Amino acid sequence: MFLPYVWMEVSADLNTTLGTVRRKDSASGMGDMTLIPVMLAWKSESWQYNALLPVYAPTGGYEAGRLANPGLNYWTAR
Repeated sequence: MFLPYVWMEVSADLNTTLGTVRRKDSASGMGDMTLIPVMLAWKSESWQYNALLPVYAPTGGYEAGRLANPGLNYWTAR
């Protein structure tokens, strides 16, 4: 299990018919927790291989409409 601390600054330019709108946002705090329920590793001569299944739990802060969010607000597996 990993508990990440996140700090970020995000900026975006939005092109509209009225012109370009620039937005900036920043956030810091605990991000989404990473759980690793399955992990395999093996070694062959001087090479090491591994395979894992990380699962991200929505534990970080999230606010709809905000550019910078430490969390994603949904479960994810890679």
